[in-house]
Amino acid sequence: MSSIYKGDNMLKDIAARPLLKVSVMAFFCVLIFSPIFAADRIDPKELEDTDFFDLNATIMELHIYSGYLIVAEKKIELMDFVEGGHRFQTMVMNANGAKISIKSLKKGQRVFVRGYGLGKDRLAAREIYKLPQKGNLRSYGFYDNVPEWEHVN
Repeated sequence: MSSIYKGDNMLKDIAARPLLKVSVMAFFCVLIFSPIFAADRIDPKELEDTDFFDLNATIMELHIYSGYLIVAEKKIELMDFVEGGHRFQTMVMNANGAKISIKSLKKGQRVFVRGYGLGKDRLAAREIYKLPQKGNLRSYGFYDNVPEWEHVN
């Protein structure tokens, strides 16, 4: 008997062996779904020699569970990392500087984003401010002051 499978014989053999069937299915699930869940995570070391940016625009898309949003046609990654035993996340605040939930942001919402440029087409938000649709950005206290980055735990 040959050890080389040809055509339907291989499929019949896989169907006849439950463990082999489960293994093949698991392999294809990993192959198909791993790129979906493999989001680029930010390494704190990347922040050391980066350019700071700020952006005043409206939210075009929100992908909170995937860790990013689109503002002014730019993908802005949300930060969540641990350094020195402390967890740091993107700070989300209202125009007065009070902390709010990221879930309160909506498509079309005007925001001010301050963060880091991480190379070609990669931006990471250090802080996001939810703004009213109209108003002078320079009149808000956060505009000229970069707040202390408080750790979550």
